[in-house]
Amino acid sequence: MRLAIAIAAFGLVLGAPIVAPTSFMNQAEAQTTATLPAAEQASVDAAIDAVLANTALTADQITQQIATIVQNSSNPAAAAKRVAAKVSSTPGLSTATIQATGAGLMQVVTNLQSTDPSAASNIQVTVALSSSADFQMGYVNGPTTVTQLGGNNQQTGGQQAGGQQTGSTQTPVVRRTTTRRTIVPPRPRIPTTPIVPVIVEPNPSQAGSPT
Repeated sequence: MRLAIAIAAFGLVLGAPIVAPTSFMNQAEAQTTATLPAAEQASVDAAIDAVLANTALTADQITQQIATIVQNSSNPAAAAKRVAAKVSSTPGLSTATIQATGAGLMQVVTNLQSTDPSAASNIQVTVALSSSADFQMGYVNGPTTVTQLGGNNQQTGGQQAGGQQTGSTQTPVVRRTTTRRTIVPPRPRIPTTPIVPVIVEPNPSQAGSPT
């Protein structure tokens, strides 16, 4: 699917609409009519501008925030058009920021393919019609982390926020116990050979003189 979008995008960017299939062109015509209510469009534009202007955000954070803005709007296809327009009209954006923004739309398409395939298809057309190669490349490469948006069941990598279950395993803690060593005094050796007392006989020369 991503390869087909890339091929169609390059065909349209090069000004060769004949290469693109008829169904793709029909989707492009329908996509141009996707709009947001004026009040919502202003809030969506402000949210997109805030994300693109925040240089402290990482690429993954930009991807997640753009995806949230688009999917939470009343018309994701129209919101995706606002994202593409902002990327092409905002000067000074880094390549990483632009690609992260495209990856955000890829995440929305992944989430909407089963629930709203028409909106997902229109977002694909928006990417194909974009004049930014970096934007299209970010979409083709997709996000590094896919989050299932909507409801309270968000899955990010190995973490499930709804049930607060993580895919990480707990490492068992091995506790060391200290064993005291009791010193036993050695037993006295019992001689095996009997000890014979030596009797000292008196020396007659040392005896007193006879009376």
